[in-house]
Amino acid sequence: MIVSLLIKQLIGLVFISTAYSKLRGMDVFENAILGFIGHHMKRMINVIARCIVGLEIICGAQLILSASYGAEIIAIFLFILFSAVILFHLRRKTLTTCSCGGFLGNEMIHIRIPIRNGVMILGLVWVMITPQTPFLLQSIGEKSYWMTYIPLLFLALSILVTYYFYVKVNSILRHE
Repeated sequence: MIVSLLIKQLIGLVFISTAYSKLRGMDVFENAILGFIGHHMKRMINVIARCIVGLEIICGAQLILSASYGAEIIAIFLFILFSAVILFHLRRKTLTTCSCGGFLGNEMIHIRIPIRNGVMILGLVWVMITPQTPFLLQSIGEKSYWMTYIPLLFLALSILVTYYFYVKVNSILRHE
């Protein structure tokens, strides 16, 4: 249960941070979508961008709260969708960024992104086949659950912040 809870918290925080990153730079994200899907759907870009951000917020919150299996399925779908788009553009040798990586960093697309997404998909599949972690609000009065939940949430946040700075330092070193 502890590993499943940590995986859910990590991926939930990733989704919340990427949604925040997209909200902060919605114009950049919309331009990236336009570059990814082409100009033939220009009128739908605003709706598509906001739907993606909304899904990420809902999915991230549900993963953090251990609310339902639906969040894992939506997250897997989003990871597959993002990876497919990135692989398509890598094949076309498109150099772009969407500035929407959140804790995962905002760098040019590269093959490591679909690989990282694949690892997160495997984590979500693991979560789905292991015993269900209790819904946070069902365990609100259980001290033992909180003694596990809070430290794991801080651990997940620490891992993501460390990874974010690792990506930033690597990006700076590559450009010098």
